[in-house]
Amino acid sequence: MEHAANLDLTAYERPGVFYDRLERARVQATDRLGMISVHWAPGAAGDQGASLSVSILLFSPWLWVLLIVVFLPAFLGESHFAFLGYARNFRQTPIRRELDYLRVLGGSREGAKELKLFGLKKFLVERFTRLSDQIYVENVSLARRRLIAGSFLSMIGTAGYYSAYVYVIWRTVSGSLSIGTLIFLTGAIVQASSNIQLVFSTMSSIADQALFLTDLLAFFRMEPTIHSKPNALPAPRPIMTGFRIS
Repeated sequence: MEHAANLDLTAYERPGVFYDRLERARVQATDRLGMISVHWAPGAAGDQGASLSVSILLFSPWLWVLLIVVFLPAFLGESHFAFLGYARNFRQTPIRRELDYLRVLGGSREGAKELKLFGLKKFLVERFTRLSDQIYVENVSLARRRLIAGSFLSMIGTAGYYSAYVYVIWRTVSGSLSIGTLIFLTGAIVQASSNIQLVFSTMSSIADQALFLTDLLAFFRMEPTIHSKPNALPAPRPIMTGFRIS
């Protein structure tokens, strides 16, 4: 509010740029606070995963590389759809602002008289429905593509994960490993893969939220071009509510 009040009045005369950016900044200022809490998750999981990864690395460097590589496709897929989700929300900002305007106009007492006088109820309802359906179709389409791609990439990760088990069992059957080493490695693979997956998932979530946070930073980078001179008159006092009889 303070930053918006300091901007030039000419900024408010560009609704296609300013109001869309203001709306995105308003939403992201509150919706992205959860990013602060998830910053600590990769550190704890990374420390535990690193100690287990050292054990796997000493046993077989290729097995450690396999555990890292199998989760990369899912991470890249999530990052790709994070960019698509940001582009979709960026594109839908003017539509969402219009939906808010139609909702207020069609359901408030300020516009009730005009709605009845000019018969605008049907027009507003049909336009609101059409815009809502447009957003719904775009959201469902992206969600469906994300589900299909995520399922396929998860299958790749699952196949690689169990391939590591097959490799360890084969080394044990062939006599290269003892039963105790097999038990230790299977436990290390379970814990290390879980922690590696958690790190990748948290990094993807942070990158997703940081991408949306750029809208808030872009709004704060807007600066007024008109400034008061050092010897200018002080700003007038705010107008008081009501009237006082002297």
